[in-house]
Amino acid sequence: MRPKELSELIGQDSLVESIKKQFDSNRIPHFFIISGPPGCGKTTIARILINLINSKDVKEMNAANENGIDDVRKVIESMRYLSTTGTPKIIIFDEAHQLTTPAQNALLTETEDVSNHVYYIFCTSNIGKIIAPLKRRAFVITPNALNREAVVKLVNHAANAADFTDSTDLLIDQLIGMTPGLIVQACERFFCGLPISVEFEESEKSLKICRAVATFKWSEISTSVKDVTKGEVIGLKASICGYLKTILLKTPNLRIAKLIDSISKSTDEVPSFIAAIYLGLN
Repeated sequence: MRPKELSELIGQDSLVESIKKQFDSNRIPHFFIISGPPGCGKTTIARILINLINSKDVKEMNAANENGIDDVRKVIESMRYLSTTGTPKIIIFDEAHQLTTPAQNALLTETEDVSNHVYYIFCTSNIGKIIAPLKRRAFVITPNALNREAVVKLVNHAANAADFTDSTDLLIDQLIGMTPGLIVQACERFFCGLPISVEFEESEKSLKICRAVATFKWSEISTSVKDVTKGEVIGLKASICGYLKTILLKTPNLRIAKLIDSISKSTDEVPSFIAAIYLGLN
């Protein structure tokens, strides 16, 4: 069910067009940053890039565990030599925002003057922690939130792949405002007759908060966010913004627009996040 080519990405038309132009013009970037909340499709897009670059020499590094300057120097040294497969070498840094500042600085020269056979891909859920000089060197990819039309298309695509013929209307209503990855996970389990996963239960909690924000039910929001952890805030903010943007596509609303702007600028701390929602009404 997961896309393997650019043409299979749903609801990402502008992103697909931008990547295609780079590859069609033979101006292929050697440094990509794929940014977005958990479940937005960062890993899927990274795999599509690997196929486009046509590499069989790919190394994945978890920056949550290997994030120091010595770790990065080892990577840089290993990338200097041509691959035994005769194809380009690609290094993917998962959770790239957890690289230390000295480690990121060590990559400045490497990402500015990159050898023809070397490609770097950062996957991050917090691009704000990537130093500015690195961001300026990168081709930044940020998957879009899905509107209802895209969600319907994605669910129908999954249903066809699973030979599922019953109505998907109820499922679609539950998935509105969720990131593409969570939608795919939910579909995979739903169409295979399995219980909905814990991740989807979390997305349902997010959906409840999204609806409360959109209808200005502040007492309900206060109750719902009591159990929200700091680690969940980034994904929750993305879900709310995507949900509100979907509403704006149907009925332009200045109050909703202010909320989106305020939430997008808020910090990762839950109290500040809630304060930003309230301030968005002023």
